[in-house]
Amino acid sequence: MASEKLATRQVPVPARTLRDWLSAEGLWQPKYPRDRHRSRRERRVCFGEWVQADGSHHDWLEGRGPRRVLVAMIDDATSKVTARFYPGETEAFYALAAQLKIASYFNLGTDPSKWIRWLATRGPILTRLDCDDAWMNADAQHSNLDAYGNIHHGGHAVAMVGYTPDRFIVRNSWGTSWGDKGFVYASRAYSQAAFTEAYGLTV
Repeated sequence: MASEKLATRQVPVPARTLRDWLSAEGLWQPKYPRDRHRSRRERRVCFGEWVQADGSHHDWLEGRGPRRVLVAMIDDATSKVTARFYPGETEAFYALAAQLKIASYFNLGTDPSKWIRWLATRGPILTRLDCDDAWMNADAQHSNLDAYGNIHHGGHAVAMVGYTPDRFIVRNSWGTSWGDKGFVYASRAYSQAAFTEAYGLTV
């Protein structure tokens, strides 16, 4: 286009020559066609809604025990990675996982009466909380959680598995050294303040 403009002013310059002059002065750069970028899909909204899994066969115990498959899963919504050893073929793990898919879920809100009804008639409840000091410091001598406060440890998902006349029984995934062999007993006041979501699941 610049070459054509110069020609109208009686200054004929071949287009290639003009490009060479402009390039030498740093005034022009060639444009190359780019591959069309594929559009990215939106991530899932909720943790656990969709995961990707893969297994790695290896002698992880270096001959000191049976061979294991390390199965790792990455959550699509949060990019959180979880992994564990599985004593079997990868196909067996996937076959088992396919049988344990969540068929449906029910939002039980923050109403303790709904929690109790579900626990009594259907089973455990998936819930969550922002961990406070009482939760983080729970052990065998401090497994009764009474007052909820000092919240600065991030969110966590747990399972509500039972109840007593004045407490809810909650199971954590941090092993038996936490709480009362992996369980704590949250007061009604603690539970209503801490557990901001609760879902009943069917598989």
